[in-house]
Amino acid sequence: MQNGEFNKNADPGIAVFYEGKIGEDRGFRFQTVMPRDCTPQELGSIVDRFRIEADRQQAFFSIDAHTANIEKETKLLQNVEADIRRIS
Repeated sequence: MQNGEFNKNADPGIAVFYEGKIGEDRGFRFQTVMPRDCTPQELGSIVDRFRIEADRQQAFFSIDAHTANIEKETKLLQNVEADIRRIS
């Protein structure tokens, strides 16, 4: 920081919010406050951190969604196989 340490009481700084949606009914919001005199690199660094974590959370959700879909499709396949055996 260019002008010393950040004092949240004297300088409210720049509020940084990062919001996103995961699936139909889930979302997230990251927020922090950066010093008003932070460098573009410092600001970019925190935004990159938020983005990386958002991507990570979305990947976790995708794994759960794909796993559930595979289980559903497997059950459907088993039912179709049973129907084929029954009518053969």
